[in-house]
Amino acid sequence: MGEPDRATAPGTAHRRDPTSRASPASWRVRPARSDEGVRLTQLAIRSKAVWGYDAEFMARCRTLLEVTPEYIANYPVFVGEDGRGIGGFCSLRPRGSDIELDLMFVEPARIGEGLGAVLFRRAVAEARTMRYATMLVESDPGAEAFYLRMGARRIGDVASNVLRGRFLPLLAIDLQPGHTPV
Repeated sequence: MGEPDRATAPGTAHRRDPTSRASPASWRVRPARSDEGVRLTQLAIRSKAVWGYDAEFMARCRTLLEVTPEYIANYPVFVGEDGRGIGGFCSLRPRGSDIELDLMFVEPARIGEGLGAVLFRRAVAEARTMRYATMLVESDPGAEAFYLRMGARRIGDVASNVLRGRFLPLLAIDLQPGHTPV
């Protein structure tokens, strides 16, 4: 379901004052609160839209991007924030004998500040704590390069739940001792 985090997509370069960029050390990652579901859903929709999808596609994605209080209660959901507020979030969900990085999104204006890497590392740490050997990611095609840089490997493709005939990269992260993703 993922189609997660964003490296800057073609035609969507974000210009920021470099002095306003947060360092990875300034991000605080904490469990999401049940009252943050609507806010996280809205963040996910804004973040997914970075890839230039049309309104019809985005409307079809809505239910897959929804973060409800029940979702937060049933799955590990982590929020990354700094002094300017929530910048992104990630969540994990069991998938067979593996764990899936189900959702991972960064506010479009905060892309490039290191939060994606911070959230990814938190997801890896949590998955290891839960004693999973592999973490899977159904990546948005535009985010695949980010995950590959983080140590994932492509293991195949999966059919999209949103658009017939569309396929998403299926990636795997080895969580075994001795293997350290970036």
